[in-house]
Amino acid sequence: QWMDLYKTKDSFVLAPLVYSITKGFDECATMDTKTVVSANESLLFLDIPNLKLVPESIIKPSKDKLWPQESLTVTYNGVEYTLKASGDKSNGERQYVDNDQTELFYEVENYSLSLQVDGQAERKLFEVGTFENTFMQIEFIGDLDADGKLDFLFSVPRNYEEHRMLLFLSSDPKEAYESSLAFDC
Repeated sequence: QWMDLYKTKDSFVLAPLVYSITKGFDECATMDTKTVVSANESLLFLDIPNLKLVPESIIKPSKDKLWPQESLTVTYNGVEYTLKASGDKSNGERQYVDNDQTELFYEVENYSLSLQVDGQAERKLFEVGTFENTFMQIEFIGDLDADGKLDFLFSVPRNYEEHRMLLFLSSDPKEAYESSLAFDC
């Protein structure tokens, strides 16, 4: 059964997917389309057996972007998890975000994000050669597979015409689950 990981006002929910299918037309491809539309503010649809969100495991990180040479450390069940970013950044400029606020945004190349758990060897999670007018974002940190360890979901679009999510489950450390949608012509 497909599951839906979605945001609420103050938390996250993992529940069976409630959806509708809408018909449309793609102007670029000049063809009819059908789109699965969630009833919620979905981050990701999942068809992975035995997932169970542990609500008390959810961690709101102190920052949602990790620019090159930045890191983020969180602790869960007495275990320290450190995300470490590397790469090249240049041309920092202020850009508008929600509520007329601005944030510093950079051009980034040769990006890599690694995870270190309790001081053990680092594990490279992903690499991106160039971000084209976009950047990675931490979407979720928590235990999605009820194994007592943290799992991570990142938005990692390589350009502004792509929606791409990468899910890393601690119970399946060799594989990243990827969802990608391009909306260019």
